Amino acid sequence: MRLLFVTCYYKPAYVYGGPSRSIPVLCEALVRQGCDVAVLTTDANGRGSLDVPVDVPQVIDGVTVKYLRRRKGFPGRYFYAPALGRECAREVQRADGVYICATWTYPLIPATRAAQRAGVPYVVSPRGSFMRVAMGHSALRKRVYLRLVERDRLRRAAAVHCTSEREVRETAPWNLGPQLVCIPNGIDNTTYQRLPARGALRSRLGIPDAAPVSAFVGRLHREKRIPEMVTAFSRLRGTVPDAHLVVVGREEDDAGDSARQLVRGLGLSGCVHFTGQLEGKDLLEAYSDFDLLAVLSLRESFSMAAAEAMAAGIPVLLSAEVGIQEDVARAGAGLVVRDMESDLDAAWTRLLSSPGLRQEMGERAKRLVNEKYSSDAVASEVVRLFRSAAAKQGARP
Repeated sequence: MRLLFVTCYYKPAYVYGGPSRSIPVLCEALVRQGCDVAVLTTDANGRGSLDVPVDVPQVIDGVTVKYLRRRKGFPGRYFYAPALGRECAREVQRADGVYICATWTYPLIPATRAAQRAGVPYVVSPRGSFMRVAMGHSALRKRVYLRLVERDRLRRAAAVHCTSEREVRETAPWNLGPQLVCIPNGIDNTTYQRLPARGALRSRLGIPDAAPVSAFVGRLHREKRIPEMVTAFSRLRGTVPDAHLVVVGREEDDAGDSARQLVRGLGLSGCVHFTGQLEGKDLLEAYSDFDLLAVLSLRESFSMAAAEAMAAGIPVLLSAEVGIQEDVARAGAGLVVRDMESDLDAAWTRLLSSPGLRQEMGERAKRLVNEKYSSDAVASEVVRLFRSAAAKQGARP
């Protein structure tokens, strides 16, 4: 089966968070299962551009990727790349299915148009863009754009791929038309089976070996509630005085600055650490030193950071708005905070005060990832989805 992925960005554009990690993992797992996978994307990397060859295909971890230049002068988040239309028309002719991760952006338009003209089934993955909080941003503009541009394109899709039960529930009221399919993001769990030796990050930051370390990993954006996390941590230090908090991620708005000011004002500079963005070996070393990962976001369709932490055997503390919280609660792989005002302090204290509980939940977290989020298992579900779509549409098998 030959699958074409059309996405606004691709690794190493990690500044965009979860999808820049989960889409490559899925593509690489599909290749391992014998699929021929091609990716059309842009050279976008936040406000700048990736330092990659453009307009020429290259093989990255088994996946054929072509980066196309994003046109300057347009809003960066629209990901306008003029060459994408031509490339979609050509590549779709050779595809058995098209996977599109590009809602509210230009790439959705040429990708859906090319697939419709060629009679090739396509799946759209909104990655949380129709969830309640996301739809509350620029609400009027999104409703108009949905009506004029996107709704018809989404209704002609073979399916809309949601990555969690919560995303399905919050996307359903928009009546997008096609079947909403829930398939989680995949994790290449082999990466986390042999972590580096414990202590490298702690040594760099001056954190004692025995101190309990909580962490956040992700974009420093106001949706992530970083200042609120710091405020709660200041209260936590009253009951767990040797606790430390490590904040890993790239600045995206003023949330990071607000959190730093709060840290200074609360006198926490010695126990709250900002590392900037970490990738590769540096991130794996960090996971080796974490005892708990906290994701308290206002909105997460899935949470790759939580899944990666669980793959490393780290229990998680999640807000109820995080997509995978139901899986975590059922598996006993961490604690879910239903009320940020009344539940957070008790849950956080309970986890940090009990090494035995953290170890038990960490083992359950590993099992959850191995059983449900394995990239190979997820890739198999995606293949079945496209085979079913092709059979219904009478497309190539």
